[in-house]
Amino acid sequence: MAEREDEETPVEEQPKKKLPLLYIILGSQALLMIGASCFVVFALGKATKPKLTKVKMVERAIAAVHDDLSQIQLVALDEFTVNMGGTETVIQAKINVEVSNQATANLLAQRLPVVRAKIIELLSRQKAGSLSHIQGKLQLKDAVREALNDSVIRDSGVISGTIRDVYFVDLILM
Repeated sequence: MAEREDEETPVEEQPKKKLPLLYIILGSQALLMIGASCFVVFALGKATKPKLTKVKMVERAIAAVHDDLSQIQLVALDEFTVNMGGTETVIQAKINVEVSNQATANLLAQRLPVVRAKIIELLSRQKAGSLSHIQGKLQLKDAVREALNDSVIRDSGVISGTIRDVYFVDLILM
């Protein structure tokens, strides 16, 4: 009888193998990483673009119309060497400032300590990562121009011209 029981009991079929849990976990992590990468590229990429507001565009257009092109001058500033953002990284910059006329160049020379202080303040706030891309450099350039127009030209009480542009002749991160 013992032999019959062995023969009568049907052999259970093994269920088909299911996808191992490891593959599911790895697949979901890969999708999560791809999603996070897309978010960083699109969300943060948009935040780093320099913004040219309507006010800035109007100011530039008015300055371009009112400035006599024969009077535009470049003023070379001394070299700047500044520690960046509390790190050991140092930025070395040689800057030229384009002014609309001789009166603005004279005002810039008279207020040179204020000019240097504003530029040093802006340079020291920078992070090395932001200046490794063109957007960061353009933002710094606009920030310097705006700060000099605000602190040197408008605060002087004598608005005879503007700082039209700022040029980084040398910009080295060490």
